[in-house]
Amino acid sequence: MDATAAMKPKHYVTCAACGWMHWPISRAYAEESVMRFNSFYDAAPAHVRESYVQRSDISQYEHCFRCGAPHTEMVKSKPEDCPVGCTLQPIIWELV
Repeated sequence: MDATAAMKPKHYVTCAACGWMHWPISRAYAEESVMRFNSFYDAAPAHVRESYVQRSDISQYEHCFRCGAPHTEMVKSKPEDCPVGCTLQPIIWELV
């Protein structure tokens, strides 16, 4: 899947535990993103790597950004779940 297609999901998902909204991506897309970022990170000079906390890992896409609930506890979002101007983090949701 190309990045453009992944950025335009048909729907969004909401954490059932805390209500935080995410954009759903497939595991394959998450794995590809991790690989691309880690290649960039590994090749970057030290002063660039300092801007990032660490290499990426697939587990970063497997839990709610806010409360840490597992990605398996996401539900399809309703329009009222998302306030205007909010930011969304990606999460693996296999029903994409």
